[in-house]
Amino acid sequence: PAIDIMQVTLSHNNDPTTKKDARRLKRIMLTPNEWQLMDDLVKILQPFANATKMLGGSKYATMSYMFPAISSLKKLLNVDTSTQITIDLDSSNTAFDDDLDLQK
Repeated sequence: PAIDIMQVTLSHNNDPTTKKDARRLKRIMLTPNEWQLMDDLVKILQPFANATKMLGGSKYATMSYMFPAISSLKKLLNVDTSTQITIDLDSSNTAFDDDLDLQK
């Protein structure tokens, strides 16, 4: 991705401030797994963004779009209730434990 090219380019610059920016960028860059999660999140949120944009139009009447838009979102949110998901709230483990270890 372009962000990788930018980080490499900055790190080869002779300016100390630019090199510092390159090191900071390297520290905060997303991992491939995090990029995949972001991509998945965009796919999940895109229908909501589309509905918001469509229903927020001020140049045309949006009332006739309201029911189909909300109905479509409800269908997307309708999950299979036969699958039971158990969440252990007693454990102190978090999804960010690995990230906390990196900061030490």
